[in-house]
Amino acid sequence: MKTFLLFCFFLLITFSLAFQNCTSGTTNPKSSEINSETSIDEISLNFEGQKITPPLNSVNIPFQDFIVTNSSDNTLNLNNGTTIEIPSNTFVDAKGDIIKSEVIISYREFHTAADLLISGIPMKASHNGINGDMQTAGMFEIKAYSNNLEVFVAEGKSVGVNMATNVDGDNYDFWELNLKTGAWANLGNSAAQENLEKQKAQKEIATLSKIKIPTPPAKFDKTKAVLNFDLNLEDYPELKSMKNVFWQFTGKGKNPKNNPWIFEEKWTSGDIKKGSRGNEYIMYLKNENKNFSTTVCPSQKGKEFDEALSNYENALKDYKSNKTTKEERINFMERQSKFVRSFQIQNMGIYNCDALIGNPEALAFQAKFDFGSDIPIAHNKVNVYLITNDARSVIAYPYSKRSQFILDPNMDNQLIAILPNNKYATFSQDDFDANFEEIKNSNGKVFTFKMNVETETIENVEDLTVAMAAL
Repeated sequence: MKTFLLFCFFLLITFSLAFQNCTSGTTNPKSSEINSETSIDEISLNFEGQKITPPLNSVNIPFQDFIVTNSSDNTLNLNNGTTIEIPSNTFVDAKGDIIKSEVIISYREFHTAADLLISGIPMKASHNGINGDMQTAGMFEIKAYSNNLEVFVAEGKSVGVNMATNVDGDNYDFWELNLKTGAWANLGNSAAQENLEKQKAQKEIATLSKIKIPTPPAKFDKTKAVLNFDLNLEDYPELKSMKNVFWQFTGKGKNPKNNPWIFEEKWTSGDIKKGSRGNEYIMYLKNENKNFSTTVCPSQKGKEFDEALSNYENALKDYKSNKTTKEERINFMERQSKFVRSFQIQNMGIYNCDALIGNPEALAFQAKFDFGSDIPIAHNKVNVYLITNDARSVIAYPYSKRSQFILDPNMDNQLIAILPNNKYATFSQDDFDANFEEIKNSNGKVFTFKMNVETETIENVEDLTVAMAAL
């Protein structure tokens, strides 16, 4: 009898747990309230497979927020060249009703190894029977809210994302992360296109660079000699248009006052060439027997000078304005990526432009990590990240996966481990080179990485970028 009662109690507990699991999975995510400040790492998500696990405390890639009116078309422009195109009435609430109020778009991108590591977003995927690690050409996360409630893309609508990237090539696919399962879904090929805005800015800069600083007019100086000879001005149309010009000695070269004979000669030709200073020219006088050259400048007096001065001041204003515009366009161009990759998305979420990498000849071994005697043994279970493939692949190795460590020793490789309290340890490219043979001979066996525990802590994205650059 006691055995029968225990058996019934066991069935009751089992049924209760099964019912609880079933009901917990039926919650409609569209009905949940999420603050617009909440990022994906702050939401408790139970993945069946990969999980988003940001490794650093209080350090993450920030979102950029935009406010849009749902009833009209919107184009969002980011400094790096990314544009987001949102047609009118794109967003609906959990019931499918069109949003009438303002919508906040939260958007962020991940391009560098530091970005990928900090995000904690898993970077392993499978497609067409091929399992591999992702080599990114850029990744983004996009969310939308209205009145602190998550909103959704209406059926039949899509949001266009033209993501900035400096990675060329058409061997990258577009992927969407399933936030429930942790698996990446392949959405098809993604080819890079030239960033037309960057090209446009380059052409504008080239045009603006041709604009020369205007030369101030010279006022007639009665103390200086005047050399009003018949000069050939065909190469200088701006001089031909000047009225009542007096060519005066600049004080540099042969002084006409010391060479009065030049005024008695009959010169057969008179030419000028631009001098080294703004309003300076070199005058060349020749005949069959003699020649003379000196520096001169065109001067004016009276109303002609006043008019020339006014024209100069206006030209100078235009020049300064163009110079400011040129500097702005240069700054704009330098911020812009070289390429963009364009996608149409029907859901808010996390998307990646990646190629799967895999090398059947890569080494496979059990990895162990030695953090030294000063680090508690419990810290050996922290995540270790392999940075490889031109620093565009970040592969997380939690403690449970270290028996399946895969490494191509012929590629660039660095390791970084994130310790508690934002401390970190490294194994640099030089360390890999120094241990190359031993690592190569560890295929199918065990290799222990003797990590270098650093004294600094990582307080922000820049700190991690600097730390990784040193590897």
